[in-house]
Amino acid sequence: MKARIIIPSCLVVSFLITGLQLQAERLTLEIWCELEPAVFEGSEYPISAETAAKRLLEEARELFSAMIYGYSFSYTPSDRARGVQDRFELTPLGEVMWGDPRLKILDIEKRESRMFGKISYTLASFQEERRTAWGSNTIPTSTGRGERNVLEGVPAKIGSFEESIKQAIRDYARKRIFNKPREITGEALLWENPRTMINSGAYSTQAKIKLSILDVVPYRFF
Repeated sequence: MKARIIIPSCLVVSFLITGLQLQAERLTLEIWCELEPAVFEGSEYPISAETAAKRLLEEARELFSAMIYGYSFSYTPSDRARGVQDRFELTPLGEVMWGDPRLKILDIEKRESRMFGKISYTLASFQEERRTAWGSNTIPTSTGRGERNVLEGVPAKIGSFEESIKQAIRDYARKRIFNKPREITGEALLWENPRTMINSGAYSTQAKIKLSILDVVPYRFF
């Protein structure tokens, strides 16, 4: 496998995508930001239109990064008999940089207590090739859902997204790996528009990923 430059960064996810298209080498999505979040953060409340626009752009940048570069992951399923706790780690493999001129806000509007933005990113040829390669029918897809309490604030949105990725990997592995492994490692790419909603006091995210399992480490002894 070719060496990659891994750029650690925290994926910020506070969005509801209502549409995703790849046309003329361009990704386009619609995301939202709460103007009156359940948990107050900072000195500005409600959040101003200018601050909301910045958050939307930052969230779109992170989301496009997930769709173009993806992650490496390490997953250790919990095992009560062995006293092993559940552990899951995601590491971004690259990012769309802040200030990239190909990242643009096409439209923005307020709807009740949320700010919606339509944002696009024009792919470079190598980025388009990367998406095309991941689109191969030989690379499987999997879907998962994750939830976090809204009272946890912004980290809850991040957590619900990461949990959805974890569940997608877990569900795929459980159907194919019959003996519980000590560790699963691989790579995942956010493939389609994840859906994040607020439901019964929780951020609930559903995400579809492309998945490549690179190694399954078994337990040598019970």
